Amino acid sequence: MSIRKGCLIVILVLFFIQLCGQVYSQPLTSKAVESILRSANWLLENQGGNGGFMVQMASNVKKNDPLILACASIVLLEAYKLSHEERFLYGANKTLQLLGNWQNSDGSWSDRSIFLAGGTYYPIASFAKYELYTGKLNYRPMLVKAVNYLINYTGKYGEKQPYIFELAEYTYAVLLAWRATNNTFYLETAEKWINTLIKGFNAKEGAWFTKIAWLGWGPQGMWDAALPALILTVYESNELRKCLNISIEWAYKHLLAFEGGAYKASFLYAPLIISGREVTDAVNAYPHFSAEFLILSSVLSDERADETVKWLLSMQAPNGGFFYLKKPNGEVENETFIWDTFWVVQGLCTYIDETYKRMASAELKNAEKVVKEAEEAEINVLKGKKYLSEALKAYEKLNYELSLNYTRAAIKTTIESRKAFRLLKTATSYMENASIIGVNITRFEKEIEEARGKYGLGMYDEAIKKADETIKEIREAVNLRRNETLRVLKETENFIYNSMEKGGNFSIAKKHLEEAYKLFEEGRYTEARDLAEEARKAALQELKGERNMINIQSLVLLLLTPTVVITLIFTLTRERWRRREKATVKVQTEYKALLQKYIVLEEEENQ
Repeated sequence: MSIRKGCLIVILVLFFIQLCGQVYSQPLTSKAVESILRSANWLLENQGGNGGFMVQMASNVKKNDPLILACASIVLLEAYKLSHEERFLYGANKTLQLLGNWQNSDGSWSDRSIFLAGGTYYPIASFAKYELYTGKLNYRPMLVKAVNYLINYTGKYGEKQPYIFELAEYTYAVLLAWRATNNTFYLETAEKWINTLIKGFNAKEGAWFTKIAWLGWGPQGMWDAALPALILTVYESNELRKCLNISIEWAYKHLLAFEGGAYKASFLYAPLIISGREVTDAVNAYPHFSAEFLILSSVLSDERADETVKWLLSMQAPNGGFFYLKKPNGEVENETFIWDTFWVVQGLCTYIDETYKRMASAELKNAEKVVKEAEEAEINVLKGKKYLSEALKAYEKLNYELSLNYTRAAIKTTIESRKAFRLLKTATSYMENASIIGVNITRFEKEIEEARGKYGLGMYDEAIKKADETIKEIREAVNLRRNETLRVLKETENFIYNSMEKGGNFSIAKKHLEEAYKLFEEGRYTEARDLAEEARKAALQELKGERNMINIQSLVLLLLTPTVVITLIFTLTRERWRRREKATVKVQTEYKALLQKYIVLEEEENQ
């Protein structure tokens, strides 16, 4: 299965997202897509079994002309590119096979087509678009033969072709062939033709000369003013773009019809002969020519493109084709032709493609930056690079919608990879911290290794899911450890303060507990638990010491009680004897004093 088909589901999902996103939130763009699909359905409904069509080719072409058949196949291919519906590709294949069967040996369809250059230029465009949109080489031989014929017919510098607008179409077809085949000869030839176109620009009038061979005719109609813009849808030329920036103002000034977005066929400067038919209508509005202005304005990102899209959509018939013209009185000529419908689809596709192109270009730059920054950060970008490579290939092949889808896939997967990378890093960090606080991390190591394996395989969603689950499990384990530690701290705190009521100095235990709480706040749960245990031991030790002191005092008191009693008795007895002795001494003293007085009296009497 090819990468393109392998990514089909992703592309369709992103396509649906776009319906609700930036591009398809714009009503005009979504309506343009719907309009193209309706036109393609109209063609399928009127397609014959051989690949031809049972509707009119153009106002002046009645039979199945190869050039207009190629235009019809381009409408179907564009519908296929937008919808990826195989029925459109099947219908395009039938018509391309018919063209291959009708092709002359010289590479032309000159015997069947009324158009110049053997009717080769739009068959070339259809074969090239088939290759660009499918990657298949089914019509490569027919493509190469037709391109060689066109180059020989037109001349090395395009000088053989008299009409500016047809030389522009030839250049556009050859550039598409170059894009499909990568043949540099085609590019070199186209670049010479572009130089011829630039030289033919009438700077004074602000538009191209109608004929290259007669420089001086001046611009005639929308063909001359707008069709060189086709080249810029395939190849960038700054000089050509400068001319177109002037040409669009000429077209708007001279070819705008009676209502906004509607444009006329010609400017009455001189008769304009196209394939033998004189075109001088400067009154009625034509979807054909309005579509050409849409191509011009879309390529230049001109705001008038929106107004033109609105008018063109209003001209679509119920059957899916586009009405031929509208008159100033509002009357619509309700004939529908493949030629005119092709040009409207070409205009709408350019409008859509240029929108995608601008977006794809901006998104590619953004994606390259996102992938580069991720790679520099050592993030897995293999998947993002793969999508980015496919986006660049699609862009080079002008498939801007596919390029945009691949680019968005590159950004999306790179963002997913970055998210997975960060989650794995976070999970690893959580696991290491969990180990520090004492959590058993054996299970988590296995889970993270499994997530890394998915990440390495580019399974970013699954890696993200696994890493997320592991982080949640680690958090739960850490919270369990935290709660257990907090319970230990609270129990220790209650024990210490209950112990303090019994007296004693618990300052050491309280200090340990305070430090344990600090460690807890820092998430150092193992250390906090250890210190809480130390606080409890300190409290137990203090509590034990206080109890021992009380017991010693009691014992001492118990042992000293008999002695105290004896001492008290002795003291009391001694005191009593002292009092008695003191009383005796007092009596003796008083007796001695009395006796002394008696002796004195005795002596006095004897004298």
